[in-house]
Amino acid sequence: MKRQNPFDIALSFVACLSMASAFAQTPDESSIVIGSPKPQSSVQAKSEEQPVGTYETDILPGEYWWGGEVLEGRNQPFSRESDGYKIDMRLRHGKAGGNQAAPLLLSSKGRWVWCEQAFRFSVVKGKLAIETEKAAPVEAGAAPGGTLRDAFLHCSGKFFPPKGHPQLRFFSEPIINTWISLKYNQNEKEVLEIAESFVSNGVPPGVFMIDHTWHGDAFGDWDFNKARFHDPKGMVKKMNAMGYDVMLWFDPHITTDSPFYRQLRKEGLLLKNASGGTADSYWWAGKSAILDCTNPRTFQWLKDTCNRLMKDYGVVGFFYDAGDAYNYDPKAVPFVKDATPSDQVRAFHMIGMEVPFQQHRASWKMGGLPLMQTLRDKHPTYEELLACIRDGIEAGLLGYPFVVFDLVGGGTVSNFEEGSNFKAAQEHFVRSMQVQALSPMVQFSLSPWKVLDARHQQIIRDMVALRQKWAPYIVQCVVDCGKTGEPVMRAMEYAYPGRGYEQVMDQFLMGDRLLVAPVVEQGATSRKVVLPPGKWKADDGTLFEGPATIEVATPLERLPHFMR
Repeated sequence: MKRQNPFDIALSFVACLSMASAFAQTPDESSIVIGSPKPQSSVQAKSEEQPVGTYETDILPGEYWWGGEVLEGRNQPFSRESDGYKIDMRLRHGKAGGNQAAPLLLSSKGRWVWCEQAFRFSVVKGKLAIETEKAAPVEAGAAPGGTLRDAFLHCSGKFFPPKGHPQLRFFSEPIINTWISLKYNQNEKEVLEIAESFVSNGVPPGVFMIDHTWHGDAFGDWDFNKARFHDPKGMVKKMNAMGYDVMLWFDPHITTDSPFYRQLRKEGLLLKNASGGTADSYWWAGKSAILDCTNPRTFQWLKDTCNRLMKDYGVVGFFYDAGDAYNYDPKAVPFVKDATPSDQVRAFHMIGMEVPFQQHRASWKMGGLPLMQTLRDKHPTYEELLACIRDGIEAGLLGYPFVVFDLVGGGTVSNFEEGSNFKAAQEHFVRSMQVQALSPMVQFSLSPWKVLDARHQQIIRDMVALRQKWAPYIVQCVVDCGKTGEPVMRAMEYAYPGRGYEQVMDQFLMGDRLLVAPVVEQGATSRKVVLPPGKWKADDGTLFEGPATIEVATPLERLPHFMR
């Protein structure tokens, strides 16, 4: 992976802020640019009648749209019947807070919309209406072929071409994360116990992430907590001997009233407010300061800190949490003066390109990069299982194909506090594992060996074995994606356009050969599966000829899947 000098990144960042005007001057044959000062054709000249920074078009009958924010996958696709639907990416990315976003919309009819800045989009009386940040020009067009896949490939090639894939260990073995198991008490003894328990239960060792509170008491104190980690370097060596690569949690916030804050403030590395003081950043941990990574010196400090931890302790990378658009005050004064909160997201999360292993909870306009992404925390509900599928599909369409669905069983810590009745959710834990088992990645946190009974533990082992059976195929899909940009995880409409599959969003394809249909309803003993054209072999050996809609039995032990 090519490494970039942080000063070059800052220069590139500044250049990106002016790319909108460059696009406005170079439309291709399939596009128009709204807001260009010189009309290039009669079609574009007509579009010039719209005010700069706005765009409006009729949504066609039978046309469906995806895009904008990964967390909106659960509410998409939208159509001309979705009157009143609106999303404002200028304010934050995701109604539920954060995650990946891109200034891109794609249609099942091959149409697309792109802007270099965040924008608000809405459906008003059958029309798609857009208003952009900084009155940036909108580029829109129709890809030859007229399908969702055609629109995606056009935009991927032009705006976020593929640049490879993340480390393949993310995909070849399950990931272990300590957040739900240890919560706010990450400690050496139990970290080692968790690592050993997964191996002893037949889960092949892979990437192991030690989560929030491994560090000192203050955010910015990026060293192991000496009260809870007595020999962190030795701990990592023991985990390496088991077969794990170890990562650490990290975020851009700095606790005020700490020596780390005072030093970074003195050096001018924090985001400032209009009066020259430190800007406040509000997030789940309260009020903090936050790094201003549009400043090359801040990015260098961040890179040096990560390199120090990797050198001193033998860890291989970091889970970069937070750094969402809503963490950055839009009234703040960043080093790059006209940088928006969205730009700040990208400036921080580009650190992932500087380390061997990474996981990102947020991204902005970072499609095509070889970065591992995660969906935000999921509640342990069946609605969230369906959202995992829909958001995962959305992620691929926005250029973030290397995505994991948070944590098996759920990742919101409040649902697993002392006294909560988890035993009643054993069925959900298994179905959650099945949603992830044949997706791009699997990530455990809550230990199944501690919370499940013997029957449910065995199903988890069986699902791990199923994952490992398909791992070589999934890894090859990832490698192919790094070359072509095509999503690893695909919507039915993407792979089989024009057959009425636009709203079939509770099943998915992995590559072009594997169809996966998890159960996302509590107590379901069967489910419908939509089979596209071709011959399909079910996991139980039954052969089917598509196109067809079939009903399959779904005992708890079964994850329905079909191979073409």
